[in-house]
Amino acid sequence: MSKPIRAALAGLLLPACVFMVTPAQVRAQTPAPLLTAQAYGDQLTNALIGTTPATFGARRQVGASTLSPFPMRIRLGALLAPRVKFDGGVDFTLSGVHLLPSCSTRIDADAIISANFGGLNTLIPITFDQVYSKGVITGNRLYIGGGIGPYIGNVTRLGGKVFAGVDLTSHIGIEATLHFAGVGDTLFAVQARLGG
Repeated sequence: MSKPIRAALAGLLLPACVFMVTPAQVRAQTPAPLLTAQAYGDQLTNALIGTTPATFGARRQVGASTLSPFPMRIRLGALLAPRVKFDGGVDFTLSGVHLLPSCSTRIDADAIISANFGGLNTLIPITFDQVYSKGVITGNRLYIGGGIGPYIGNVTRLGGKVFAGVDLTSHIGIEATLHFAGVGDTLFAVQARLGG
């Protein structure tokens, strides 16, 4: 067969061979798409900890909450009676500890401070409290409680207090307290309770 004839046949057969490749064969030969960064991170997470990213996130949140066995709240406000004074404090809830049924235990420390021309006068109550709380339909938490402990001032005396409050959100609440300092007038304070 002469070279011109072979060249003509090759020109006819080559397009036919190309069109004989089916779309399925083309798809089979197409490389798989590369993993996105997120998908690669998910697979790496699964390989390292044997769980899904969502489960890992949940475990991380649980772990974070267990780091604080004694939740702390900060209280800022004022003593309103018998005279206006600054009243700030902190309280720690002892999880799983209670003396009375259905109550929780709280340790409070306050600083009731007044300043005048005679100088600075500070009363520091430290009380061991029992707190009863109940949720309401609106989602807020109401609570009442009382406690006793030393009231440290010019003279340290055993005193006590009763209080009631409401948690407006998970991080903000309002608390009203009556202090019985062991001597003198009953003290009435209102504070914002922050934290959680």
